[in-house]
Amino acid sequence: MTENYNTIFPHEVKRLSKISEELKDRPQWVAWRKEERDGKSAKIPYQPQNPIQKASSTNPNTWGIFEQALSVAQTNGFHGIGYVFSPQDDYAGVDLDKCRNPETGEIERWARAIINRLNSYTEISPSGCGVHVLLKGKLPEGPRRNGNVEMYDSGRYFTMTGLRLEGTPTAIEDRQEEVAALHAEHFPQAVIAGSQVTQELGPGPALPDEEILSLATQSVNFEPLWEGDWQGPGYVSASEGDLALCAILARHTQNPAQIDRIFRESRLMRPKWDERHGEKTYGQKTIEKALGSPPLAPQGGLVGGRAKPRSGPSPISAAELEKMEFPEPRWAVPGLIPEGYTLMAGQPKVGKSWLALNLALSVASGKKALVEEECDGN
Repeated sequence: MTENYNTIFPHEVKRLSKISEELKDRPQWVAWRKEERDGKSAKIPYQPQNPIQKASSTNPNTWGIFEQALSVAQTNGFHGIGYVFSPQDDYAGVDLDKCRNPETGEIERWARAIINRLNSYTEISPSGCGVHVLLKGKLPEGPRRNGNVEMYDSGRYFTMTGLRLEGTPTAIEDRQEEVAALHAEHFPQAVIAGSQVTQELGPGPALPDEEILSLATQSVNFEPLWEGDWQGPGYVSASEGDLALCAILARHTQNPAQIDRIFRESRLMRPKWDERHGEKTYGQKTIEKALGSPPLAPQGGLVGGRAKPRSGPSPISAAELEKMEFPEPRWAVPGLIPEGYTLMAGQPKVGKSWLALNLALSVASGKKALVEEECDGN
């Protein structure tokens, strides 16, 4: 259920106008609204230039300029505005959740240590229960979320309040070394969220995570799945959505560890991913299904560190085939016959041979297919 009322008041607009000018100058802004998703409240981004359409944190065409986002948020019943992190900029954000008492303003010791360490522009989150640290720096490859600490430099947006935490800098500082060290401490590369050792899941990735993510965004259903919406594309369960997103990623990387790492950044990620079902976690089983991998070796890990080639094709159901996505074909006859193999079926003596010859002649001669030629009377 959508909460359709405007909660941006004049004093909030004044506060938002104090956001760093270097961020305001970038066309990476969205409006957001609280909506119910899977029984939980979620902050859903919308396009400033077309506020009835949702925005995507991976599609720059759905972002807008600061002034536009702020104006739309004031007049269209949104709850706020947000800044989208992009691989094309130098900004990153650290989200510290459930660390602040909204009544007293007291920050928990663990969070205060991180804030002091990063020493950059820090905002209080819309709920008042967390803080967002914005800085300049690129994150190492690896997980992005561990408990109440999240770190992003692409594929996510931060809700912005303009409510700077007292005692923190007014500027967004360059903190490359500090954020890299923080990431190493909170996201050890040898462990995937306490589930399995990375080495057990396969060889290193052939392409960087950001490049895999960029390729995956070209798939039709990627954006809603990435944002946690499995119902929009028509999947009947969250589990089907999980498998679909993993299958999209599997088109661009055969590395299970990389699929796992990228999936954990999506909004489909939930505790079920790390639940054990027998000797494996739900997440491992889902990735294996997406890759068509053989069973794990008794010692754990794919046999030989990678999937064995299959001796033959695995059967696929009609339901699975219906959900599969395919690239736009190259057409031999536009909109009718694609290049490659085409099956022409029908009852005997209904003209299949004539149709095949007609199409072949049209392709060979470059003329239009299935068009009667007018007689000139001679």
